[in-house]
Amino acid sequence: MIVPEDQILQRPFVLRMAFVGLDIFIKIIYFCIMSTYVINPTAEQEKLIAAFLEKQHIPFFKDDEEIPDFVLAEIEKSREQVRAGNFINHEEFVKRLSLNK
Repeated sequence: MIVPEDQILQRPFVLRMAFVGLDIFIKIIYFCIMSTYVINPTAEQEKLIAAFLEKQHIPFFKDDEEIPDFVLAEIEKSREQVRAGNFINHEEFVKRLSLNK
């Protein structure tokens, strides 16, 4: 049987799309199964938690990332604007948004 040329090009594409779809599905399932806990332990508690997780062979990592100074400056700027009364509530925002349509 001779396969038309246009079908020859379509079949590998469909197969690749199936593998891409399967890969995405597996990643979604993987992330749905995983749990993330955010805790703020003291130094002593941190040692105990790390020891427990290592003993149970549970993979973990410690995120030591600090908030950059420019972000802290913007947060403080926003707080000053709120203190000065320069803000709107959610209802007012939605109202203004609907007027712009």
